[in-house]
Amino acid sequence: MALFKWIVCSSVMASILIVLLVSLKFVLKNKLRASWHHAIWILVVLKLLIPFGPESQLSIYNIFNLTDNRITAESYNVINTISTATNNIAKSTPIPVNFNSHKITYAKNVPSRDDSVYLSVFGLIIWIIGAIAVLVYLIRNNSRIIHKIKIGEVIQNKQLNEYLHECTNKLHIKRKIIPRSVSGLNTPALYGINGQTLLIPESMLNEKSFWILRYSIYHELAHHKRKDIQFNVFVSFLLVIHWFNPIVWFGFNKMRQDSELACDELALSCIRPQEHKNYGLALLEVAKRQSKSLSFANAVCFLNSSSNLKRRLSLIASYSTKKYNSKFIVGFMFLALCIIALTNAVESIM
Repeated sequence: MALFKWIVCSSVMASILIVLLVSLKFVLKNKLRASWHHAIWILVVLKLLIPFGPESQLSIYNIFNLTDNRITAESYNVINTISTATNNIAKSTPIPVNFNSHKITYAKNVPSRDDSVYLSVFGLIIWIIGAIAVLVYLIRNNSRIIHKIKIGEVIQNKQLNEYLHECTNKLHIKRKIIPRSVSGLNTPALYGINGQTLLIPESMLNEKSFWILRYSIYHELAHHKRKDIQFNVFVSFLLVIHWFNPIVWFGFNKMRQDSELACDELALSCIRPQEHKNYGLALLEVAKRQSKSLSFANAVCFLNSSSNLKRRLSLIASYSTKKYNSKFIVGFMFLALCIIALTNAVESIM
């Protein structure tokens, strides 16, 4: 089964790549821009989509002797363990005997089948059931949150529209962004596949909260500029395919956290240095008001997760436009990662 082999190979290799990237990012966490930390995850996406790359002696998968054939064989062993247990249960069940016959027919006389085909079909059935279950869960979760909030009319506030115009100009966004009031939400959020709707909580539509909205808008439009909503939808599709791999879930969670930092970095580059402190205070104020964040694919929030708050505040406090500008070093690092991570192990190593 080519499909089953593709899924298993891509998932195993991507897992190794995720461990490598997390280790590398830990070492270089203060030496790279947040945008580069997020961009590195594209390598994982590519490996999940295209597991069968050119063979290379420099491939990291040579260390683990992970050729395509070996990965598939090991996956068959896992499935074989499950099927063997099932067969043992079946064999332990008494077989009715025909006493009028001089010969007893045993289960072992049943014609043998091609084990590889059997295991492939068995694994494919398990994967399909799991993928459908995860897809249904994601759809139901999205629907539940969408029905929980109530999107209102377009906001016609002069000051808010001035902030919106200011942000779109500085981020060079030509598409029209439509602000709408929303209830059941405690933080501003960009909503919709195209990211053209900016949801503003009704509780924040007052003079005291407008300073928070200004910095929130910068962050949300940074998501729009970086196409994060569309990317999140695509990542959700990959999670459905690789539902069985906890390392992939862990990696994409880290990627989403890096996305928030990258948007903070882009937003900070558009405001004056003396305003950076206010940006951090706005983030803290939203954290105080927030009860639950939006967690569905076609929305991004100013505060998507409180677990990443410390890292974001640290970035805001230490942000400087003069730091981390060595594109040559970053480009070389990306090239090296592509060579060792997007190539496959050499078959002859086995």
